[in-house]
Amino acid sequence: MDAPREIFALDIGTRKIAGILMEQRGDRYYIHAAAVEEQAPGAMVDGQIHDVTQVARTIAIVRDRLAHSTGKELTEVAVAAAGRSLVTADGSIQRSLLRSEPITREIVAALELEAVDAAVRQLTQDSQREDYLCVGYHVRESQLDGQPLASLIGQRGRRAQLDVIATLLPRIVVDSLRSALGLAGLRMASITLEPHAAINAIVPPSMRQLNIALVDIGAGTSDIAVTRENKVTGFGMVPIAGDEVTAAIAGAFLLDFSVAEQVKRQLKASPIHCQDVVGNDLELLPEKVQEAAAPAVDKLARAIAQVILQLNGEPPQAVLCIGGGSLTRTLIDALSRHLNLPANRIGIRDRQSVPRVEGCPEFTGPMAVTPIGIAMAALQDQALAAVPVRINGASVQLLQLARRTVKDILFAAGFSPKQLFGLPGPSIAVEVDGRPVILPGTLGEPAPIQVNGQPADLHTKIHPHDEITVGPARDGSAPTVLVKDLVKYDGTPIWFTVNGEKREFVPQILVNGQGVDPGHPLQDGDEVTTRGTINTVADLLREIGYEAVGTFPYTIDDVEHYWQAEPEVFVNGRRAALATALTKGDEISIRPREDKPTLASVAAKLGLADISITVDFNGQKVTLTSPALSRLRVNGETVHEDAELKAHDRIAILEPRPFILSDIFRFVAFDPPQKGGALKIQVNGQAAGFTTPINEGDSITIAFT
Repeated sequence: MDAPREIFALDIGTRKIAGILMEQRGDRYYIHAAAVEEQAPGAMVDGQIHDVTQVARTIAIVRDRLAHSTGKELTEVAVAAAGRSLVTADGSIQRSLLRSEPITREIVAALELEAVDAAVRQLTQDSQREDYLCVGYHVRESQLDGQPLASLIGQRGRRAQLDVIATLLPRIVVDSLRSALGLAGLRMASITLEPHAAINAIVPPSMRQLNIALVDIGAGTSDIAVTRENKVTGFGMVPIAGDEVTAAIAGAFLLDFSVAEQVKRQLKASPIHCQDVVGNDLELLPEKVQEAAAPAVDKLARAIAQVILQLNGEPPQAVLCIGGGSLTRTLIDALSRHLNLPANRIGIRDRQSVPRVEGCPEFTGPMAVTPIGIAMAALQDQALAAVPVRINGASVQLLQLARRTVKDILFAAGFSPKQLFGLPGPSIAVEVDGRPVILPGTLGEPAPIQVNGQPADLHTKIHPHDEITVGPARDGSAPTVLVKDLVKYDGTPIWFTVNGEKREFVPQILVNGQGVDPGHPLQDGDEVTTRGTINTVADLLREIGYEAVGTFPYTIDDVEHYWQAEPEVFVNGRRAALATALTKGDEISIRPREDKPTLASVAAKLGLADISITVDFNGQKVTLTSPALSRLRVNGETVHEDAELKAHDRIAILEPRPFILSDIFRFVAFDPPQKGGALKIQVNGQAAGFTTPINEGDSITIAFT
């Protein structure tokens, strides 16, 4: 039999903090002591800690009461978060196994945590939620060699797959819990989520074949979990709970919030005596209080029902309610109405519903379920353990996932990529002959890292109590760039014969209009201009001041275009392009060209192609063609293909018109018989008419009968 294990667990709720010291004895549990304390007003709101100091004081009171009654020193505690901003993600992991070796509990635990890690990584990468932490998970399904199994432990196979649903909370929620525990002199041993803990306690695996919704109704939040077909299929949260009802009572009778809370708890008494904020003594009838609370109860029930239906897609077979808020009068009836479920399918579960738990019988009621579940999750290793490490001398606790490297630890601890890698140096932008050039800075140097005094990198594995030292990363610097790095320059003059005249060009480099030598360093924003450096026809045209490209604007489907009117250039008697390379002594002839674009030349530049189909007409192959130009309109009108365009003309491209049967007569000669008769037209053997659409490969027959 396993040695007994003890755990100190806290359920830190909006209204109360409950603590228990529970021991595991084989498959049973024993509660040695329990303590419950009211929270200070406003210390927590809707499950989120607002006053860390006040919450820490109440935690310390609960701890001291348990320590006094048991005689034990309590330094570590298992906790759960309320789920105020609950986020879920699915994760899956597959692993090859040795068929000869049975699957152990350790292998299954590793698979579970790897699947959780995959879920967390997917969510934080896809949604960029760097400020979220995983606080719980449940196994959706286990498979071995493709066969679903209830448990992998002890099985043998070649390939295991495990699917989980992981639950995440904002980092601020977890960090505030750690801060409150730290002020109370406690260290977080593990953390889970309240619905995870509750479902472990109240819905054992043997019940999960049923479609059940578990609702933990506290003061600030209502957490929801759904099971079906032996799986936990979803988790959700409603950001309202019992406080909504208390606020309605306080508003109706002008009561202090704490007084209204007491009135809510005394609804079975008749009448209820209290005092309003003005000092009037009141005698309230339960039915009047219920009437005032009814809208808030209905609002709470409607919100819970909506989330259940979103998670489940339909009303579940049953709803189990726990938490102090579940005792709200008429809530069960309201849930029954909004879920369209019989009232006897909705029940309140309490301590007696948790199997195999003994001891401390006075700790009872529906609010006892969650703290017991938190303790059970920790004892069963189903909570995420908080792993202590030291980073640059500071103690840090991080949640234990399957894979922990230096990179994971530092990112989880809040290190930014800038701190680990250094920023690239600033780039500089210059202009070379009108062409922008961006010159990047040097890369930064990564931060030096050591683990336990030994050199390490971001991929080094980390273990509990490791000490990580991270030095400063170094940013890069701006680039050092000289003129000669961007411009070819040898200083040798070059000459050509241009239109019969010998022209000599002396290379010169200007930076911001001033002559410089090739070793001149460049600064951000410099303008570099070369003179006399001629390698291509375009260089020559620029040097002699010839505009190689004209600016003739027009629009095509409302997008502005420019016609490029290039001159005719011949090099040594052969037609040349702008990119044609030149050598010393070439004879060059330049002929200006004043032509304007035509519709045909624009169509050619656009790459518009004719559309053709080939059909069988009375046993003869006939090709029908729709010219590309027929789809163009200029300023809304049809124009000839040789018509010159004017500046700012508006060209529209129409969608191609399908071919119809009558189009065929533009491509074939068809002579009807001299004598009359009935015209019979068929396309692919089916009766047709002159407007029947025709397509590639169709068989067309026209005859007179």
